[in-house]
Amino acid sequence: MGPIYWCWRCDDCTSKPAGNGDRWPKAHCNLGLVLETPFVDLRSILVALYPQKFLPYRYLYPFLRSTWDSSGALQQVAAAKPTRLQKILIMQAGSDEIVPDGQAELLRHVCAEGGLDAELKVIKGALHTEIMAKQEGRKMIAEFLKNISKGKCP
Repeated sequence: MGPIYWCWRCDDCTSKPAGNGDRWPKAHCNLGLVLETPFVDLRSILVALYPQKFLPYRYLYPFLRSTWDSSGALQQVAAAKPTRLQKILIMQAGSDEIVPDGQAELLRHVCAEGGLDAELKVIKGALHTEIMAKQEGRKMIAEFLKNISKGKCP
């Protein structure tokens, strides 16, 4: 099953499944998107993790089944001109040991080029998997959810 979208104020937003098994919010709800410790694509991660040209890992990109192309996905979202997508929150771990610095900023730039309203927040001292473990990260996500739904649902 795909993602479940949830409205901050109404319990029945996920009551109607979409045709592909996902559950979409009703038309009265506005959407937000949270990207937690995102990276541009797997190719950029492989090059960052294995900078040595003599190691074969960085050359595996063409053989991967999934590229996890966040940049391309955001470009597709922008091209679709979503009317209900209010804002995108990009959350970068300040001490990320996996995703190199600059990846989240590149994605924010992709959003800006596509006309998407994106905000980049850095959680200081957080490792790759610790954004939700840090109080600052939880607070930012809760505030983001409140802001995108404030006054929008009956």
